[in-house]
Amino acid sequence: MGVISWLLNKLRSRRYAMTSTKGRALIFGCIYTLRYSNYKRDPSPMILVLYSGPRTFIHTSGFYTDGLNLHYMSIADKQWLSRTIYLLKKGNQIMKPHMFYKFLKLNRPNIIRTCFRRYHTSMIGAPRMISAGWTHLTKLTYPHNDPYIQMLNKALQPTEINYTKIQVAYNKTEISDRINQTLNSKPISSLKATAPII
Repeated sequence: MGVISWLLNKLRSRRYAMTSTKGRALIFGCIYTLRYSNYKRDPSPMILVLYSGPRTFIHTSGFYTDGLNLHYMSIADKQWLSRTIYLLKKGNQIMKPHMFYKFLKLNRPNIIRTCFRRYHTSMIGAPRMISAGWTHLTKLTYPHNDPYIQMLNKALQPTEINYTKIQVAYNKTEISDRINQTLNSKPISSLKATAPII
């Protein structure tokens, strides 16, 4: 067994499991269960990470983790989210955190209103990645008994993703390009009416 194999096995066994984040970032696009010491209602949220890192534009600068708490999400919104994650992974889309946030606000503003939360990263304890989302970190996930997570992970397996050869995207930035195009377009009501040419 070579050094590289030993190192890969060591990393796989760690699975990014930590007793405390100590300000370290969680991975964008992955779903985690964790313990949160500064909770108001949910001491052990299940979050889809939208951003994790330093924030300076808010009242107290520091390390924060933004995410969608799936415990507050309706069944219809969960189904929509799982389909979106599936299409992002199947289309191999390049998605940035601010673009995904804008995508949610355009298509499903109710998810942002009810599920968006900001956490102090240093107060997050024992994060466990239970779904790799649209990333390619499937081997680092922990098994979880939540039916939604089990269904999502099964749909994101390579055999399911490659089951049909139907193309879902023309290029890797298609969704980001469409979001930008939508944000830069003018509403129809603001356009001046012109007389028809006869």
